[in-house]
Amino acid sequence: YNAAYLNYKEYLNPDSDPRLIDAILTEEGEKQCLKASKDFVKSELPNLETVIVSPLRRCLQTAYLLFRKHPNFKDIRFVIHPNLREGLHASCDVAQSFETTLAQFAPLLPNLDTSLMLGLFSEMPEGMSKDLWFVYNCGELSHEILPLINDNISSGEPVDKAVLKAISKKHFCEHHSQNMLRRIERVKNTAREVLANSEGQVVLVG
Repeated sequence: YNAAYLNYKEYLNPDSDPRLIDAILTEEGEKQCLKASKDFVKSELPNLETVIVSPLRRCLQTAYLLFRKHPNFKDIRFVIHPNLREGLHASCDVAQSFETTLAQFAPLLPNLDTSLMLGLFSEMPEGMSKDLWFVYNCGELSHEILPLINDNISSGEPVDKAVLKAISKKHFCEHHSQNMLRRIERVKNTAREVLANSEGQVVLVG
């Protein structure tokens, strides 16, 4: 997504470009992860036990590339945390279907913990698509755009594109909101809980 701003010929407006929905790492980003894995991870994180990671694809990619050659890889618990994301205002903030993401990364991350995602799903109102989890956890701000999203879905738009069209039209931005601060605090609380019950090292990837 950030790289798209350097390529205006291909991406005239990265914020609303559907090709950048739940954007993945660039080739350069992958190289940086592999370098960090080689130069830092093994030496500085020998006792890595838990990785708390965002559900967004670029973060799961990062976690996989950083730790796949770690000696403890098969025993490392990868906890997907729905509140570990930046905000909602652009294409890269719109998540693809979690079912699709899980199908992609479950085979790569052998010890994947989705309990926090399942907990969020159980809180969502009946009839609300689980693919709107990242809109739902915008809290009260979600009420600003849900009607427009639902209209777009009713018109036949896939969920992710319906969300992107709605936030682009409304110029919606979750950054710097009280809800975002609440989400940050929830991630901190999870990290504290994991640390309190862990003998090894804990890392956040978001």
